[in-house]
Amino acid sequence: FSILITYVILLALNYATIKSDVPIHFNLRGETDGFGDKIYLWYIAIFNLLILVFILFALYHPKIINLPEMDEAKRLKKLPKYQLTLVVIGIIVSLLFGSITIFPFDKDGKYFLLLVFLTFIPLIAILASSYPSVRKGN
Repeated sequence: FSILITYVILLALNYATIKSDVPIHFNLRGETDGFGDKIYLWYIAIFNLLILVFILFALYHPKIINLPEMDEAKRLKKLPKYQLTLVVIGIIVSLLFGSITIFPFDKDGKYFLLLVFLTFIPLIAILASSYPSVRKGN
């Protein structure tokens, strides 16, 4: 949620300086091929919030994660990997939506670097905490 909160704050602080037509869609080459009113930037943030709420719900209610048929022991063993995957997906989605949202007012890329920095802090912490500890003699 830190990425979402950061780009919503940046959007609120810079909203008055954004032109009325903003790029809202890009082709595979990174070229803008769709424009819309700047209110769409808020819609992107709301959509990102909905995705994160769904992921959070799935993390706290793991029975909705559609794992293949397996016994309960195997399911409990595989569940943390699926949960970690959901967290990483949430971080990447927030970074992508955040970069689209700040694009109209981030001319020198400093806000994008802030989002990237905020992405890697939780990502590294999550990956480090999920890495199994190595015991001597095992």
